[in-house]
Amino acid sequence: MTESAADRSRFRRVHPARNARVITGALSAMALMGMVAGFQLSASAQAADLAAAKPTGAGAPAVSAPARTLEAPATAVPAPATAVPAPAAAVPA
Repeated sequence: MTESAADRSRFRRVHPARNARVITGALSAMALMGMVAGFQLSASAQAADLAAAKPTGAGAPAVSAPARTLEAPATAVPAPATAVPAPAAAVPA
């Protein structure tokens, strides 16, 4: 007794890798949406912090202090006590 093609396809199982691809794709899409939402929340929170930090004075621009640089203090290099003459160059004759 032989089965027809319709009967065989009815009992056919889906390969496990196909289910894994579907699940992985759905999880990747959810992760992407979560990252985008997180970046948007972070940007709006940062904008709110910046807006709260601005002065509400008489329209005068905020003046910041000049940045200080960290440099080593200048040290004086003592001059040599006596000048030593340079050795004479030997000239071949």
